[in-house]
Order: sequence, then structure tokens, then C-alpha cells
Amino acid sequence: MLAGPRSGAPGGIFELGPAPAPGVRYLGAVDRSELPALYQEALAFVFPSSYEGFGLPLLEAMAAGTPVLCSRLNSLPEVAGEAALYLDDFSLDDFARKLLALVSDAALRDRLISLGLARAKELRWEETARKTAEIYARVAERPAPDALAWRQAMRALTSMRWK
Repeated sequence: MLAGPRSGAPGGIFELGPAPAPGVRYLGAVDRSELPALYQEALAFVFPSSYEGFGLPLLEAMAAGTPVLCSRLNSLPEVAGEAALYLDDFSLDDFARKLLALVSDAALRDRLISLGLARAKELRWEETARKTAEIYARVAERPAPDALAWRQAMRALTSMRWK
């Protein structure tokens, strides 16, 4: 199953036409309520993204107990850590080799599932909010000298009475 909106990226799978390969079904955009079932029934979640802001789909798949295959680009290794199988490049040989490993190696899938569940628990929204609040508090307590001077200058300008 190939799910999600068409990216339009040059060289992407969507340039191959409506059926990228025999046996592949394109679902298009999927309602969020359907995602858990797709993740849970998948043999693996394959995410060869060349550009990603954070990689939330990786965490969704891991939390559902689905092994992940993804690229090493952008934030994905930071998000997945050791809990994913990575593409070393974007060659068809590497892609096929990694997919075959996921399909044929139950021990690899089990290891990735276990690591993925643990990784998903580490990156919780509550923890992200707590860490973000801590950073804001530290910055507010000790602003950089340039920022402090800028704020003082802006305060002086805004308190002036203009005629």
C-alpha cells in the first residue's frame, strides 16, 4: 500500500504512473482515523523521504509496533535513533535489499519493533512540552546581552511620545 498525497517531487515514485509496480495499490490521502489500522497491519513502514521537518510518521509507526525503514536524511535519524533500518542511499539495489531483509528476517522485524516501541515512549508530547518550557525559562532568566540591549532600546522607543 502506498498512502499519502502525491508529493510532486522530481524523481519521485508518482512519476511512475498510477500503479508504480505490480501489486502496489495507491490509497492517496488517508483519513487520520484510518492510520492506526494501516500501521498495525503493515509488515513495515517504509519512509524514504528526502525532506522531512520532523518525522512524526516514524513515531506513529513505531508506537503502533511497526518496524521502520527510512532514509538517513534530515531529522529522521534523530527521531528514529537505533530503532529503524536505514537506506544507505537512494539506489534501487539498496532499497530492494532493505525491503527483502524486512520481509524475510523475522528477528530483524522483532528487534525493530521492540526498539521502536521504546523510542516512541521516549519522545512523548508531554516530555517535549516540558523540555521546551525549560528552555524558554532558561532563556528568559538569562537573555543574551544583544537581546537584552535590543529589548531595552525597543522599550525606550515605544515609550517615547511622538508629536
